Parts: sequence; structure tokens; C-alpha cells
Amino acid sequence: MENFGSTARGTFTFDKSFYEDNKDLIDEYFDTTDLAGGSWGVDVDHHEGNVFYFDGVGSWMMSATLPWALTPEAIDKTERTPKEQKQVDLFLDFFDHLIASETHVEFDYEDVDADAELYIHQTASIGPDYDWVKGDNFFIVWSLNTEDLGYSDYKMIVNNYEDGYLMNDKGNLNFLRADLEDWYNEMPSFFQKENNFEDTYKAVVKYAKTNPKLNGGLITRRVEEDWDTDWTDLVDEALGKKEEPLAE
Repeated sequence: MENFGSTARGTFTFDKSFYEDNKDLIDEYFDTTDLAGGSWGVDVDHHEGNVFYFDGVGSWMMSATLPWALTPEAIDKTERTPKEQKQVDLFLDFFDHLIASETHVEFDYEDVDADAELYIHQTASIGPDYDWVKGDNFFIVWSLNTEDLGYSDYKMIVNNYEDGYLMNDKGNLNFLRADLEDWYNEMPSFFQKENNFEDTYKAVVKYAKTNPKLNGGLITRRVEEDWDTDWTDLVDEALGKKEEPLAE
């Protein structure tokens, strides 16, 4: 699953009695089905009884993806392989049981969008759309609660959402120094005359430690050329040469 949106990680849980009554159907469906979305949706990693663990990619954020996250990818296809038809049949059977029992599915997950500097915890309850008609989503988000976990590059790295450098890790600092030095050596001579490398390195480390959006971490995407910023922007901010700092 490619990540073109937010990155989510968590669980969805069925009522225990509903799960026990429909265990074989539910397990077969989630063990064999390619869930909806392609680039967005959830990937079930494993389950422990009625609790299913997933990694997901939200279409913007995961909450916007929940109404179709549990449906099979083949649901909208007019022509299906035998395997895809089996997945759709399993889903429709599963969906009918949800309707009959008036059961909701409870989601609990963290959701991250590093580009937008968002890091949240959400709990949501989704259930069947009892007025479903062809072309609509099968599920409705009946409740959604959000807690702001406070974005920082440090949290992204230590919680394994992003690769990066930690300012409290000697090995990470060695990598940071080496990568920064590679960039520094490519800079024009006038820049190197105005800014020696050691002062530049110390300024970057200090900036990463004191900037609240970094908070002791620096995700590598901030200094990659395909992101909005790169080493040049970061160094300018660290040296106080940029008019618009990363965090005001």
C-alpha cells in the first residue's frame, strides 16, 4: 500500500458475542480479502480474537476513509475474477450479519500526516448504512473522538512513523554530521567562507533541539529535495537567515 495520505496504526474490534457467532465468516473474510482503496484503506496485520490490528493510509486522514475501509477492493468492479467474487460474496454475507445484529465496529488508532504536521489519536464507531443504495458507502461513521497528540519530528521518529535523526542519540548525530557535511561540501565557496562547518553543524543541532516542531528530532524528509524544504532551508533557519522560521 503506497502512502499518499496520512499514516494510521491501530485496531478495530467487534463485539465479542457477534465475533463468536460469526467467527469463521469474519476470519475468512479478513484473512483472504484485498480491502478497498488501493492506495488508501487498511491492511490487517493479524488479529487476536475479536481485535484486529491494522496499518492504514487515510485519504487525507483515516477518519475520511472509514466508510469504505472494510469493503473489498473488488466491490465496484463490474467484472470480477472467481477470487474477487468470493471476496465480495463473503463481504455481503458479513454485512448482512452486521445489519441483522445492529452491530458497530470500534476503531482505535493513531493517525499521522507529517506533511501537515498532524499527530492525533482517534476512536470511532462505524456501522452499516441501513439505507444503503448501490453506489453509496456501506458504512457510516456514527461517532468520532479526536485527541491531539502534539506533532513533533522527535515523536515521528521514536514511534517509527518516519526515518530521521535523534539529537539524543550519538549514532544518529554521527549520521547527521556526515550527511550535513556532504551538503556543505557542495555549497559555493562564499558560503563556506562565511560559515565554517563546525558552527553550521552546532547551529543545526541546537535548532533541532529547541524548535518545538522538531523537539530533538529531525525527520529526513525535511532535508530531501523532493519535500518542501531541504538542507539549505534548514541551515538558513538554524543560522537565523530565513525570514519565515519553521515554527513561530
